[in-house]
Amino acid sequence: MRYCDTLRERKKHRFLRGRDSRGQVLILGIVALLIIVVGILILFDVQRIIRGKAKTIAAIDAAALTGANWQKHSLNLIGELNLVKACTVLISDPAYGLSGDPDKFLKVEKDENGNITPESLQRANQEFAALEAASDNLTQMQLRISFVGPLVGFGAAQQAAKNNGLTANEDCIQFIDQLMKYVADEDFYTKDEFLKQEYFGYAWRIPYLNMLRELRQGGKGIAVGTNVDLVGLPRLYTDPPTKPDYIQYIQSRFIIDSILGMDWCIIMALVDADWTDQWWGHIVTDRQNQKLMNGSEILNLDVEFLPPRKQDDEIGRNFYSSNRASADELVSPGGLADRQITELAGKEGKKKIVDAYNQVDPVDSAGNAVEDADMKFNPLPALTWAVFGSKWQPYDDVKELEQSFRAPFREGAAYTSGALSYFSVHVPVTTLTGKFDFSRNLSFGTRSGGGRAMSKYMERARKGMRKSRNTSPISFDAVAKPFGLLSVESGGKRPPFAARLVLPVFDTVTLVPVSLECPEGLPMHDYGWVIYITKYLPALGQSASLDEALSKLPAEEAILASPFVEALRRLDDPSFRERGRTWLDTEATGHDEYDEFGIFIRHVVDSRNRDHCNDWPSGGPGRRKGLDPSS
Repeated sequence: MRYCDTLRERKKHRFLRGRDSRGQVLILGIVALLIIVVGILILFDVQRIIRGKAKTIAAIDAAALTGANWQKHSLNLIGELNLVKACTVLISDPAYGLSGDPDKFLKVEKDENGNITPESLQRANQEFAALEAASDNLTQMQLRISFVGPLVGFGAAQQAAKNNGLTANEDCIQFIDQLMKYVADEDFYTKDEFLKQEYFGYAWRIPYLNMLRELRQGGKGIAVGTNVDLVGLPRLYTDPPTKPDYIQYIQSRFIIDSILGMDWCIIMALVDADWTDQWWGHIVTDRQNQKLMNGSEILNLDVEFLPPRKQDDEIGRNFYSSNRASADELVSPGGLADRQITELAGKEGKKKIVDAYNQVDPVDSAGNAVEDADMKFNPLPALTWAVFGSKWQPYDDVKELEQSFRAPFREGAAYTSGALSYFSVHVPVTTLTGKFDFSRNLSFGTRSGGGRAMSKYMERARKGMRKSRNTSPISFDAVAKPFGLLSVESGGKRPPFAARLVLPVFDTVTLVPVSLECPEGLPMHDYGWVIYITKYLPALGQSASLDEALSKLPAEEAILASPFVEALRRLDDPSFRERGRTWLDTEATGHDEYDEFGIFIRHVVDSRNRDHCNDWPSGGPGRRKGLDPSS
């Protein structure tokens, strides 16, 4: 072949190779542009999620503080009315229509023979009845405040959350709708004789329903939810009892979450139990919940009303009785409440109140009345007092709790509060990259190194987009509570419930760590859990299997309860329990033993995983929660 022919062939092959490589830069450019676009969208989504979290935190904190602020005002109003009852002006001022002459109020007179005149006794009884009616009117005002104040606070908390960008939450709306059905139901709140329909002349149920309806319809719906301790909620137990008490475990959200998360230490008692076919036993629904309707179930103040002690005898009200027990329960001379009233009512006002409390009418050893000093009825049995409920208590172990914080508790502030403003929310996350998958139909050859690299990049992009589509909702909760302190002469501080009587001493609201308090009741934001507790478990007591109980629910409610039923299915699976026992019995620590010549003898197991379930976790003090189903 001639040289020119060879040169022509080389040029031809070079031209063909050039044609084969045309467009590769364009493909690389498109891929690079696609990667840049996806990166920008991911950065935008990350910024959107961060901004959403910040907005949610601000909204939930604002809601908790707003609710606590209304609880503070409500408690102070109730305390002010307690002082009105205690002040002698209530029983002596003619403006109240009770008596024109303070010296003769509740006082009986004697004739020349030393006998009580019927006219004075009748008048004193009428004045006593008028005093009792006035006290009942004030108590009714206190009871109304216990309903209205927290519900107004709940509505204000919704507005605070919406002002921070949150919108209506469908689960919370469904909960309010169900609560209104319960209140309107003639059986739910009226079946038990213990749950009265009227307190101190106040028929609470219809006004309560109307207030809930206004909350439901006002604004743009319910944005954040709280825990609601339903008074009419039936109590579930097994008869005969099972061992362990399965129904108490499976009513705890903490236990259900531990089952789904396979936290074997938490459910150790369940894993180690002896199981039968229908292990849940015969579930009984008990409507006798033994609770009083002393206020709203939402943001409840935990205020109780100490009833008057009426002691009658053949001549009417026993004005000789000192009713000393009631006085000791409320305000003792020189006690904390006495000092607080001195500060609020002044020395003269305090003297009148203490004199009334110290009025002891003498009786002989047989309990028969002897000559009374002032011949007046004791007014205390006519008065009803608003007192703190059982949830107002000091922390069990303050020193252990303080180890978890940077500074100790303020003096007098180390107490659990019956008035908790707890709010929680779940906000769904929507991302742009989660809606689209630009890389789904893109693929590259794997023959060349560039094709393999591009395919690798696209696979990473696919994984990132799939992760964006599966982003969990933004979830936050917050707790705030009103604080108040009682001052003592020594300069120290005491919690507000030290006097038991509710007094207007609350002056601030503060956010507290969620782990420090334990809000009771059903969560609004998780309507599926409400269905599981109120409908699925009662149906389980009348069913032979888990699936049969689920089939008794309407389709929509069955879907909502299914995640929690799945936890019960896991417990029902012997292989799941065996897996838990295997982990619990796995060696945690051990050592080898050798003889004096260094020859291995045996391996000794020092402890197993179950032996360390109550160890302090890393990150600070605070023991792992135990196996108490109520925890």
